[in-house]
Amino acid sequence: MFVVPSAREIVPPTPINFSPLMLHKKTAPPSDRRQNEEVLDSLHVSYNNIFAMDTALPLPFLPSVDLGKGATESEIGLTRKQLSYLGCVHFAATSQNVDTLLQFLQRHVSIEAYIDVTEVKSTEDIIIILDAGARKVFVKPSQLDALSQFEERVVPVVEAQGTSSTAKYPNGVYLTSGSAKESLGNLKDAKVSPIFLATSAEDIESTVKLATEHSAIPIIPATSLVVGTPSKGQFSVDVLIGESWTSDRSDKLVPTVVTDERGIALGLVYSSRESLAESIKTGTGVYQSRKRGLWYKGATSGDTQVLVRISLDCDQDCLKFVVRQKGRGM
Repeated sequence: MFVVPSAREIVPPTPINFSPLMLHKKTAPPSDRRQNEEVLDSLHVSYNNIFAMDTALPLPFLPSVDLGKGATESEIGLTRKQLSYLGCVHFAATSQNVDTLLQFLQRHVSIEAYIDVTEVKSTEDIIIILDAGARKVFVKPSQLDALSQFEERVVPVVEAQGTSSTAKYPNGVYLTSGSAKESLGNLKDAKVSPIFLATSAEDIESTVKLATEHSAIPIIPATSLVVGTPSKGQFSVDVLIGESWTSDRSDKLVPTVVTDERGIALGLVYSSRESLAESIKTGTGVYQSRKRGLWYKGATSGDTQVLVRISLDCDQDCLKFVVRQKGRGM
């Protein structure tokens, strides 16, 4: 479960080892094997796509969590467990909350953490955050030289009005909220990637729309994210992911690689927005059968799956589910 630590105890991280990929088809019970064979006959997903999933941001948006709230569960938005399924998070670090941040990084080695360190005065503290496992840090332009050894893991924060068509951002850029439309256009034309875009509470809906139009990654407060039907000012996680994937099918289903925590592929299935939402809601493997509708893995066989992580591949044409398999597999 995704937990922001409130105590000062530091728990040593447990690394995850990934084994070569294998497809387990014959060991599945007959009812589930028919579902698996139905998909295997029509899917053509390369292993290159599977490995590429681990090299980029796993989602088309970045959920942001307030470190100042400690381990308190928010009453609105995504739960901590639902956040953990997304596999990535944004924090704003300060000199006062560095200890709390380091505890989080050591407890959650599998979560990709993107940290705004513009309020951290000590370069040494920023280096410690990077060494602790932060995927990327967002820094003031004046901090870039001191952190040049970390290359693509260091991204400058600039005001939206401060970009130009000639500016160079080889490792991407983080745009603060504001009048960003022209800046996003310039950056997209210059093929800058990735582009992170801060959202403001006053105009979050139009900012997210603008980011989507310009292939930028909006940073959205987790309190504004929900599963299923959103209220005003909120965004549905399943819709954000579903609108970003590409499918060559008329029904817009997307191929989904299912692996265990070791990286061993258990099978190939299809997902829809509905099945994705149901999977996040229930914390289990739920997929889309082309003939039978929603497929709750193990509902008849008892061989259920506990959801661990969801991600999109770099081409956004394939989902990856990491699950904890109970029983004989798919």
